[in-house]
Amino acid sequence: MAVVVVGLAMLPTAASAGTGPGTWTQADINASIDKALAYLDTQQNPDGSYGTSDPGAESALALGAYGVKGYANLPPAEQTQVQNGIKYLLSTQQPDGSFAGDGFFLTYDTGTALIALSLLGDVPTTPAGAIPTAIASARSTSSAPRTLRHRSVVINRAEWQRARGAEFLRRLDYGAPGSRSDESNTGFALTGLELTGGVPTDVASIDVGWQQNVQQLTSNPGGFFGPQRRRRSL
Repeated sequence: MAVVVVGLAMLPTAASAGTGPGTWTQADINASIDKALAYLDTQQNPDGSYGTSDPGAESALALGAYGVKGYANLPPAEQTQVQNGIKYLLSTQQPDGSFAGDGFFLTYDTGTALIALSLLGDVPTTPAGAIPTAIASARSTSSAPRTLRHRSVVINRAEWQRARGAEFLRRLDYGAPGSRSDESNTGFALTGLELTGGVPTDVASIDVGWQQNVQQLTSNPGGFFGPQRRRRSL
């Protein structure tokens, strides 16, 4: 549910005229966002988190939905909920800078946490400045190689190494380096980096290769999701 709300919230809320997608007006879209946030208002857990099975990522995505509307634009009751949510989210950050609210989902949690924190930088915290400190730690050199930056995760198929080169198969998985790569983790990690200061040049360069490698296009018949390949190793 949180993912749906974030998707709606990404639509602009400041427009005063014109229409949104299809026949819906911007006022209609804003009203829909408010209804979705009202639903999230009823879903917060006593410790400030959201969700059940994966509260780290679910909390980050829910907070991101509030954040796109803008903390200052929320009614007082929702501001209090966001403060409690941020307190929970920050409590899941590890000494190396990663976020680990969901056990081994380090990349997923860290990427989604950075998205939420980038949109809620004006939320009061104790101590003051906890949000920028957390962002800097998550982007730091010590934590980045394990959680956000590309790793030498190579799909163990000799034909791919010969055809594409191992460097094009390096992407991000849920946690520690393993034998697979994952597109959703890659997407959340790069989005979190982009929103909190930008994607490092070397990471962006590797990502281009990865995206070309998995996109199914007529002009890219060897792509991992193309007609000549099966999704066996991802």
